[in-house]
Amino acid sequence: MRKMKKSDSGTYNLPVRYGPEMRVLIVGGGISGLTLAGLLQQRGFRPTVAERAPEYGSVGYIIVLWPSGSRILKGLGLYRKLLDTGLPFSTYNVWNEKGEMLRSYSVEAVTEKYGPMISIYRPELINILREAVAPESIRMNTTVEKIRQTRTRCSSRSATAGRSHMTSSSVVTVCARRRAAWFSVMSRSLTAA
Repeated sequence: MRKMKKSDSGTYNLPVRYGPEMRVLIVGGGISGLTLAGLLQQRGFRPTVAERAPEYGSVGYIIVLWPSGSRILKGLGLYRKLLDTGLPFSTYNVWNEKGEMLRSYSVEAVTEKYGPMISIYRPELINILREAVAPESIRMNTTVEKIRQTRTRCSSRSATAGRSHMTSSSVVTVCARRRAAWFSVMSRSLTAA
């Protein structure tokens, strides 16, 4: 870790931490959180994932991974498992409330140029992504109640099964549904490293 030093403007530069000495808290253990945790672990970091659900269940929906999303799974060594579990996606149909098809779109041009699009049940994708993360890194039934940042660190207060505890981290990342755009930027920079 580099030491903090005062700049000419009188403000302090934050310490820069790398690899195992950098503690990362990922709030949200869904698709984004697990993917980020897997990518960070590949690079020598030891992130902790806080997930508020008591366990991963079978609630979810079918999602389609475009070739660019599948590329991240290749980097995690999970692409073959995705292909074995999911189904090829070739057509997108739009139906009205009466069950009449309004429009059908072929994605053949995309798949020919960039690779397959894969449809998969969300819980199955979660199970695949969990293989990239050390089980002890995931804290189920944990809610982050407060995050506080100082010049030298971030601290968070969380509750697991009703018991409150404090942790200190270098970085706190929130990977909730509404923050998927940030994750997309972060994952691109990690896959480029």
